[in-house]
Amino acid sequence: MDLNPRRFEAPFEKYEFAHHILDSKADIAIMPMAWLLSQPAESLVDQAHVPDADTLGYWIQRLQPVLDRGGQGQSEETIFVACNRTGVEGDACYAGTSAVVGVSKGKMKVYGRLGRGTEDLLVCDVPAPGKNSAT
Repeated sequence: MDLNPRRFEAPFEKYEFAHHILDSKADIAIMPMAWLLSQPAESLVDQAHVPDADTLGYWIQRLQPVLDRGGQGQSEETIFVACNRTGVEGDACYAGTSAVVGVSKGKMKVYGRLGRGTEDLLVCDVPAPGKNSAT
């Protein structure tokens, strides 16, 4: 499925996506998503430039095995790119909060992020594979 347990049937702590990142020795994981906002829809306007901390925190939580073991590719850091939809469509209110995060053993670095209601292009400089800047 995505960051969540497959079909919501697998145990929460199985972390299939995070283990796939580790098993494939990926230096970068790009995740296009349409996560819903857990806050009232008005916050898309009132707090448009503020990321949804609960959503970003959950995404990082779902990467726990990568955080525990560190990158397995050419570098010790895995770059996670969350490309999340923002706005309202019918009853759906999307959380935005697109982000570029570096995850390594015991460390996490947010290279850039957008707000929950921000429609923009996020451009970030990240280290080349083989370089560890999460220290």
